[in-house]
Amino acid sequence: MTAARDLPRVCARHGRPADQLKSLRFSSRPPAWTYALIPLGLLFFLIAIVVMRNDVWAPSWPWCDRCGRLRVVRLLTGLALFAGALAVLPSVADRRETAATVVTAVVVLALALAAVLLARSYATAIVGAHVTRDSRWVRIPRAHERFAAEVRQDVASAPGAA
Repeated sequence: MTAARDLPRVCARHGRPADQLKSLRFSSRPPAWTYALIPLGLLFFLIAIVVMRNDVWAPSWPWCDRCGRLRVVRLLTGLALFAGALAVLPSVADRRETAATVVTAVVVLALALAAVLLARSYATAIVGAHVTRDSRWVRIPRAHERFAAEVRQDVASAPGAA
């Protein structure tokens, strides 16, 4: 499905004028019951998420320079943490000392944080939007006031608006 309405030329996250327009695919959140499939295996969980997902394509989503910088910072920080953790892990993984155990725990935490940062570096995660279950709306819980005001104005002025 594609977003049918023209969007404001204001960044949804920061309220700044859009520097570029990106083609983004927004997806719905997985239903809560799908998380019960994780103990059965990650593959079952992933299949359920893909089958239950609703997507909306936004061919010209407003994107500001601040969003671009945030994406690069998250991506580079995640990659640096991942590379650093993998570089340290072999030197302490086989040791039996208490310090090595602590370092191993820190490395595992660094890998988890890297995974979160990399997952949050996607453009749709930067926007913070998701598709409603009925696939009719893209919901932006923390939309900037400027963006929200322009959307309200566009909806109110649309033909057939009461």
